[in-house]
Amino acid sequence: MLDLLAFFISCIGIYRLKPVELLKAKQAGEKEPKIKWIMLILGVLCIGAGYYFSLTTQSPLEALMLFFAAVLLVIVGTYFLFITGTTFVLKCLKKNKKYYYNKKHMPAVSGLLFRMKHNAVGLASIAILATGVP
Repeated sequence: MLDLLAFFISCIGIYRLKPVELLKAKQAGEKEPKIKWIMLILGVLCIGAGYYFSLTTQSPLEALMLFFAAVLLVIVGTYFLFITGTTFVLKCLKKNKKYYYNKKHMPAVSGLLFRMKHNAVGLASIAILATGVP
């Protein structure tokens, strides 16, 4: 059922495209990543809620029940913030003209902006696994 739905959505997308756009898209290159504001806000809220649960629980029985919820919230928030938060920070650095147009900073910021588009999930996984190791 889902395969048929994906097939029809793909057919609609192909039908809407024009051959000239496909030829130009090949030469256009990679676009700068966009900030997904909803994901950024959800990431901040998830991490905030996870740490709030972990800091405000008083009884040991309540802590056991809320532990997994807090851990899942922090994990989801970490993924969301690595995916969108790093793009947000790098775009803010790019808007700061005194910082960005320095010959030391410009290649690093522009290179990181495109690399984080592909590597954010892997870095978030490394960060989560590193915090789980005693």
